[in-house]
Amino acid sequence: MHKTSNETLTNLSRKVQEFDSQLDSISMTQICDLKSKNSANDYDMVEFKVLKCLLEENYDALLKQFGIDKNKAVFEVERFLGKKLNRQKEEQAAA
Repeated sequence: MHKTSNETLTNLSRKVQEFDSQLDSISMTQICDLKSKNSANDYDMVEFKVLKCLLEENYDALLKQFGIDKNKAVFEVERFLGKKLNRQKEEQAAA
């Protein structure tokens, strides 16, 4: 049983070192992409997608992940509120 604990610690240590070296060589958003693509389950995949969206302050990929059409959602929100949303940040980025 003690041997398994040592193997687990060694494996964990190796994974931490790999992750640390990735931080030095590529951006956090690229790491999130890699971790999302190589995740073992859907929960981990979505977790890294959310983290990437937070880092980029762009939630389009998350909306797409959940099957939400951004333009339709904006239309419905504006219809509900009875007014247009202030989307200056988005419009400036497109220009």
